[in-house]
Amino acid sequence: MSWCEDNEVFYFFGLARNERLSGQLQGGLESLQNQINDGKLQSPCRNFTEFEYSTLKTWCKGRRVIGKAEILPKGNCDCGFRPLRPF
Repeated sequence: MSWCEDNEVFYFFGLARNERLSGQLQGGLESLQNQINDGKLQSPCRNFTEFEYSTLKTWCKGRRVIGKAEILPKGNCDCGFRPLRPF
């Protein structure tokens, strides 16, 4: 990612799920579930959340990340974490 940033290359990478990333999507999952319970949405449905994230050891700085939370007929999924080059 640093090479891309240094050379002004836009990037879109997938990140492995972990507790810290999943915690960022908890509010989105709860909002979706409440809207389903209120009859405003039906499953499947998705929520996208943008936030700044940094690893505890390997990244030199925080990066813009987009997270996707889904509620599917078979259950919830907090998936799709992607760091993006800043605007």
